[in-house]
Amino acid sequence: MLGLTRQAIRFGAVGVANTAVGLAAIVLLQTCTNVGPYWSNAGGYAAGLIVSYFANARWTFQAQNRSMAMFLRFFLAFVFSYGANLIALHGTMSMGLPVLLAQMLGMATYSVLFFFVCRLIVFKPSRDKPGSASPEIS
Repeated sequence: MLGLTRQAIRFGAVGVANTAVGLAAIVLLQTCTNVGPYWSNAGGYAAGLIVSYFANARWTFQAQNRSMAMFLRFFLAFVFSYGANLIALHGTMSMGLPVLLAQMLGMATYSVLFFFVCRLIVFKPSRDKPGSASPEIS
């Protein structure tokens, strides 16, 4: 298992990469198809989330046995972290903080929480035992 700092740096780098992939998918869907902005946005987020899962599983957390159960934990961690982002955004805006600062604090909440949930729950090494009941996905 990599050290905390190294994992955090890799997690951030994966975040930049999946954001670029997501944006590219949004632009392609919006400009090359008749898909509207909401479906393009959903497609972009889905593409970014898939890239994020595989890159973080292999590179950041070096998970040996990726499975559907692991992907489900990853997706639920994303939903949980995004919910915390929205709560932080709402709370900081209701305290009178400027919207951009509130957005930044929400993003920081999301990123830190998602990293630690991934590290401690989703990709926890003890869950990565060979012979698990869940089928592997590569």
